[in-house]
Amino acid sequence: MAPTVDDLRSQYENSLLAVAQSMRDAAEAAELFANAIVNTPMINGHAKEKGTTREEDAVDGKRKRAKKDPLAPKRPASSFFLFQNQIRPKVKEQHPNLPSHELRKLLAEQWNTLPEEQKNVSAFVLFSVSCDVLLFASSNSTSNKWRTS
Repeated sequence: MAPTVDDLRSQYENSLLAVAQSMRDAAEAAELFANAIVNTPMINGHAKEKGTTREEDAVDGKRKRAKKDPLAPKRPASSFFLFQNQIRPKVKEQHPNLPSHELRKLLAEQWNTLPEEQKNVSAFVLFSVSCDVLLFASSNSTSNKWRTS
């Protein structure tokens, strides 16, 4: 015997009521999730686990450092390091008895007197001749005395 129209209507109503209840449950779960995200402290884009503090991660009062990836690529050298690597041997040759901290001061002074366009990495590589031209005149003087070689 085939189901009657009243039986089919009743079955249809029950299905709609079940779907409506499922939608209410899903909306409630979404609201709970949204509240949890808003109230969760974040560290570097990740939720901080409850119950863990930085003090717990500390050993002898010092935080553990994250392990570096030994295969990660290194950053390219800055224009200052390119400049310093090129000019350091010449300055050291001129002033062999100069302590390393004084040598760094001389290199920094020379770097600070370069025009900004020569400090640019690409400009520095293209115009590195300026490193060969500028040399500090005196080991005791901290003024801007230069001479060309």
